[in-house]
Amino acid sequence: MKHIAILDDSATLTDMMKFALEYNGHQATAFHTGRDLLQIMRTVRFDGAIIDLHLPGLTDGIATIQEARQLDSEMPILVMTGSGEALIRRAQQIIPDIPIMQKPFHVAQLLDWLKEPSQQQALTRR
Repeated sequence: MKHIAILDDSATLTDMMKFALEYNGHQATAFHTGRDLLQIMRTVRFDGAIIDLHLPGLTDGIATIQEARQLDSEMPILVMTGSGEALIRRAQQIIPDIPIMQKPFHVAQLLDWLKEPSQQQALTRR
């Protein structure tokens, strides 16, 4: 069982993702602001994070990912986005080593990310 952080400003989406992960044997914690996720990451270690690229407020997805990497440089991150090509290109330039999953997506894509050999190894690093 892996503990996965989910960050998206849509409660409907985070609820669906949390349900899907828990149904498939994982623990999931949902966050709706980057600030909340980063605050919890100071005391809780996650096995992976799924972070929306476009977030409202002072801490957008890119900034949240950069700060999350400072708190836990080994934690695998999957970016999800419904944003346009310009923001995706910007993200790929700033954080090139992180996979991006385009919204809408199928739950199977989310589960596949957890099963990829490189992710599997990284998610069981402890």
